[in-house]
Amino acid sequence: MFSAMKPLPMFTALALSLCLSRAALPTLKVSENKRFLVTADGQPFFYLGDTTWELFHRLNREDAIRLFENRAARKFNVLQSVAIAELDGHVNPNAYGHLPFLDLDVTRPAVEDGPQNDYWDHVDFIVREANQRGLYIGFLPTWGRYWHDKVKDGKPLFTVAKAAIYGEWLGRRYKDAGLIWILGGDRGVDSDEERDIIRAMAHGLRKGDGGTHLMTFHPPGGIGSSAWFHNDDWLDFNMRQNGHVAEFTGRYSNTRK
Repeated sequence: MFSAMKPLPMFTALALSLCLSRAALPTLKVSENKRFLVTADGQPFFYLGDTTWELFHRLNREDAIRLFENRAARKFNVLQSVAIAELDGHVNPNAYGHLPFLDLDVTRPAVEDGPQNDYWDHVDFIVREANQRGLYIGFLPTWGRYWHDKVKDGKPLFTVAKAAIYGEWLGRRYKDAGLIWILGGDRGVDSDEERDIIRAMAHGLRKGDGGTHLMTFHPPGGIGSSAWFHNDDWLDFNMRQNGHVAEFTGRYSNTRK
């Protein structure tokens, strides 16, 4: 799901971090020649990911650990998972009966006092346990429908302002986790407003995590992130998706260098 890499200056910001262990996972970066992913000390990193999109939303903790151990044993190193899941994750609760937001307001994460009693405590657990087994989270802040489709009152859940606020909160919370930020979520960018929403979320994440993590964009099938964001300073590397069809050659030819 990758095409040509590109450089990106890293922004710094003062951030308050949730105490999540990186579990000795190396920091990732783009190689000096801008063509590969490597660890902080220059060792090659082969991205072998599984699309566990509904991980945060559907699985309880026991099943999640079973999945991690299975994937780690098979040498996967990334689990691509979505904070606000595609299949009505905004209104259907997770395995423990919790929703991600109060009143569908993405600037009001449903966070309660005390450990392990809300949606985001469960996300914390998932990220931490995956990291401890050598698995990075390919962390999608939201599936594309929530910034692209008419979800509430004929509008998406995200605006430019709300995307920036949510991104900063999420970046700060997971600053010290082993992850790769993946924006987008299987939707194309059809307007300047949608493009600005993605950019605002990306800059919010950068402000929150201080530039700790790599960042990319998950496009719809048959196209790549370069179609919209190739020259954006927040995009560390391009991602493309073939889609769910058997014809590959024509779709690969759509990748922009």
